[in-house]
Amino acid sequence: MTLERYPRPPDDTGYGFFYCSDTERYSPQDAQRWVPELKSMGASWLVLLSRWDAAIPEFFVKRLIEHEIEPVIRIATSSIQPLDADSLAGLLDLYAGWGVHYVEVYNEPNCSARWRLEEWCQPSLVERFVTIIGAYLERMHSAGLTPVFPALRPGGDYWDLSFLRSSLETLLSRLSEDMLEGMAIGIHNHAFGRPLSWGQGGQRNWPLARPYSRPEGSEDHLGLNLFEWYDEIVQSAIGRSLGLISMGSALDRHPYSLSGSESLDEEKHAGRAVSVANMVMKGAVPDYLLNHAFYLLLDGDGSCGHAWYSKQGQERRAVSAMKGLLKHSRTESEQTSPVRSTSPPKPSSDVEFVGLSQEMIDALRLDPPQDSGQAYWKVVRVEVQPATYSMSAYAITSAQEVRFSWPDGVYMATPKDDPYAPPGARQGAASMPMFAGWGGYGVEVVGNSEVVRGFGLYGDNLELTRTQHHPVLVIFELVDVDGDSPTPVEPDPPTPPDPIPPAPMPPAPAPPDPEPPLPQPKRRYKHFPRPPRDTGMGIHFGLDTRTEAIALDIRRARDMRMSWGTLCYQGEEQLARCAGMMWEAGIMPVCRHVLSIGRTHPFGRDAQVLAENGVPAYIQIFNEPSDDREWKNGRPRDYLQRWSSLWAEKALDVYNSGGFPGLQCMNLEEAEAAIDALGSHSPVWEKVWFCSHNYGLNHPPEWQEDLWSVLGFQFFASLFRRRLGYVPPIICGEGGWLYGAYNDHRYPRVEAELHAKYTKRMLKWFRKWRLSNGEPLPDYLFAVCPWILSGPSDEAWYGYTTKAMTIWAVKSIKPFVRIAADGAQGEGGIDA
Repeated sequence: MTLERYPRPPDDTGYGFFYCSDTERYSPQDAQRWVPELKSMGASWLVLLSRWDAAIPEFFVKRLIEHEIEPVIRIATSSIQPLDADSLAGLLDLYAGWGVHYVEVYNEPNCSARWRLEEWCQPSLVERFVTIIGAYLERMHSAGLTPVFPALRPGGDYWDLSFLRSSLETLLSRLSEDMLEGMAIGIHNHAFGRPLSWGQGGQRNWPLARPYSRPEGSEDHLGLNLFEWYDEIVQSAIGRSLGLISMGSALDRHPYSLSGSESLDEEKHAGRAVSVANMVMKGAVPDYLLNHAFYLLLDGDGSCGHAWYSKQGQERRAVSAMKGLLKHSRTESEQTSPVRSTSPPKPSSDVEFVGLSQEMIDALRLDPPQDSGQAYWKVVRVEVQPATYSMSAYAITSAQEVRFSWPDGVYMATPKDDPYAPPGARQGAASMPMFAGWGGYGVEVVGNSEVVRGFGLYGDNLELTRTQHHPVLVIFELVDVDGDSPTPVEPDPPTPPDPIPPAPMPPAPAPPDPEPPLPQPKRRYKHFPRPPRDTGMGIHFGLDTRTEAIALDIRRARDMRMSWGTLCYQGEEQLARCAGMMWEAGIMPVCRHVLSIGRTHPFGRDAQVLAENGVPAYIQIFNEPSDDREWKNGRPRDYLQRWSSLWAEKALDVYNSGGFPGLQCMNLEEAEAAIDALGSHSPVWEKVWFCSHNYGLNHPPEWQEDLWSVLGFQFFASLFRRRLGYVPPIICGEGGWLYGAYNDHRYPRVEAELHAKYTKRMLKWFRKWRLSNGEPLPDYLFAVCPWILSGPSDEAWYGYTTKAMTIWAVKSIKPFVRIAADGAQGEGGIDA
């Protein structure tokens, strides 16, 4: 593999930064300030600007190497002209002796501004430059460095693709085989503000792109995927790939505009940065790309609009987003390039397109059936539903099986009826969640089928983004060899490959009733107290109950307009103090005493303590009875009977003390046992509420196949409706998505982007008055309090890392009030 031939830092994430645009910020204070910042963002590479007549201080370079950050040195020169050979040789030897592997001399030699006018205007520019740089490449090699051919300006005054090809062809005749084998090529793969998928596939996919000319409907190399275009040239000239080293990549705006006047979409920039970092870490970029260097870390003189930190030290949102990213060593791709189309997109002219822009249509490609002499499954319609939010692709067909493909693998699905699917896909549709942040999806019927490829891409040009990802519906029809009339003969499908088995799941209960919930009279819930200006949005507070910790969590929760909070406490003093602080701040405390399941604790007294302090007494009685950890000596064999009888006893105590007893359990069998123990006609049920732990694993918000979903409370609602005739109030006291969850390998790992996106969709139930499966928000659902606001873990929103993207996403929900203090409520919430 190309990557293995080049030096890399330990535990390489594959990405880093261009440090600063001047050569003055290498003091001990600068090292102390910026090395920890770089590590917190997961940087493994740093491009440094060096004078040609003086080295960067040794302590600065070695501090980077000690912290496993690979320094890449760019020697700055005022113009391209021969340098003093002895001085340069001494500088290269010095850097090599300190442990540096990569040094670049000159920068963007295809720009006229880098040359004296009389030199630029003379013929044979490339040959003259190769004569200069060739000697320096040899000197780098003899010093033990990796020779680096300098990065060109994309486009440039001399078309960079032509400059690179001519340079390599000339170098091939001047450098030894050994030198060429280990040489790297610098690149400036700026995104130019275009979608991250721009130019993917190289010249092979976009043959109409010409120097300084891009026909309408075509893409070119001026984008993030510049490396694919360069690799085509390298392989053509050298016969194999060489390492490409990113010397700087600006994600937004024009990279060569020094003005800070252009507005920057902070959230978009942060999202793009996280996407690129994930692409590199997960091996979704080719192994010949050695790194990605974000441009620019620090604005030295205040003139650059690309800097992540201003001259005054102010951070862009991308900084916190990267700090909250789950980091891991780069996964080396088994391929030499990403999954991509091998020919220009060619959508069929007789396919009906609905809801797609022309750019989306241009991104599609339709492959013919495997055997054109037999009946085949024809793509007759491709539809995007802009008014529907779903992360799934649907194939509508009467066949037995459908094959979805995406950059990470293949998934087989069987068509089924699904009342919660988008309109048009509720009968006879196979589905697969779309989750990749780059690359395209393909779908075909197993058998003799056309294949449509390229849908489901994120990116501005496809109108599918991290915040708005709409369902894609592809309709297949069985036709004869002429592609005209339906044929009743079913094709003989080949044996499909085995899909990747999902992670073991708990036994799935029967699905909830597909009908909308029965209307509940609002008066049934009127005697259950709510917080002032109730939003329904909440969170599980941290487990630190010191006054200062609770005060900080209250401030954080209020900043996100949360009006409910799960409070874990031990003892009356903690309960009265912490619950009182929350209630005084307008947050309803949902209280759970942290203790083992047993008979001794007086839950009724807890209800009295809250009443004495003027706080509504939502008291959860015990927690997760099926968990061994909730029992003093492990869960007993007859735990169901013992727990349910204890719960019924304690529920009566809370009821008699004027409180609201909370039932918490994790499966339907336990809920049945609690109903049997208390009796379905007990008056205690008038004040009972159910605490659901609606954890979503790594399933999307609309998932409802089993209890392990954020919609899992619906299964309990169906049970209560059947057994009691109504649904008690449901408060989700824990839940949401644990950071890094990867339980079901058919779905992506929950990292920064998905955690933010999923959490926002769940909490917006209360503003939109509609669940993520499209059903109306039920009156019985009082609040959702995902795990966990703060604490010493990576699961906490304020923990080892700050879940900045999630916090921003929640704060971006437009202010509203679900139920005001006077009890008023309205469809879609009340604007605050």
